[in-house]
Amino acid sequence: MSLGSTQNKPREVYQPEVYSNYKFYNSKSSVDKTGLTFTFWKGLLKVTITPFKSTVQGEKNELDKDMALSIYLTPHKAMLFAEALKQFKADGGCYEYNVRTNKGLLGITNGKNIGENGVFILLRILDENTCFLIPSAAYDIDSSNYELVGNYNSDTDYKAIPMPTVEIDMIVTLIDEYIKASANATAASVVQNLVYDFDKINNNFIKIAENLGVELFKGKSFSKDIPKRENSFSSNSNQSSSKDFNIEKVDADELESMLDLLS
Repeated sequence: MSLGSTQNKPREVYQPEVYSNYKFYNSKSSVDKTGLTFTFWKGLLKVTITPFKSTVQGEKNELDKDMALSIYLTPHKAMLFAEALKQFKADGGCYEYNVRTNKGLLGITNGKNIGENGVFILLRILDENTCFLIPSAAYDIDSSNYELVGNYNSDTDYKAIPMPTVEIDMIVTLIDEYIKASANATAASVVQNLVYDFDKINNNFIKIAENLGVELFKGKSFSKDIPKRENSFSSNSNQSSSKDFNIEKVDADELESMLDLLS
């Protein structure tokens, strides 16, 4: 977590999956009709290739999530994958570039190694029984569906400028943003700048707890056991005895004055 541990005590923390809006689909591929998606989870980048359920003309195309294959990248591996995409785009001399993980290989290829022509994101999973890599799933990069419109005069009079690397460029951008976010530098800056706001809020809660004698920890009175803070309400007030707090027993005017402390 960007905020670090809390009192060095292990605890179960909900780890949400955050789905990227960068999603790629190619249901018209003659090689492998699949979708390519990205998810952020527990500091990792999850890359998933999912086949379409139906390849029958005229039927609704839906992804078959039960057949999805995924591989997880750390920031280091993600940077290597981004470099693989850049090297491929720059025609670095190899027909494919891969990143090795403990689950297999994730790479980009011109199709030579799978007997096809095109540009493919290729996922090869390691067979735990044979220890051999299996060509498991491929996403056919859509290189023909993106173009700029130049010198437009009419729908039939313009210059089409092909942009075959749009999807590759978007994947590189996504990875770059993931790597930057993983540094937690922005989170650290935000937390540092909020220190005084947090302190103000904490002091306000202390004031309310002191007035009500709220028991925040079992067997401990908040007013008696929390250290007194210099220049805070608690350092200049009498200690309150611990008692059960019932919101229905609080006078309306008293409650309103207490809530004003938070403003």
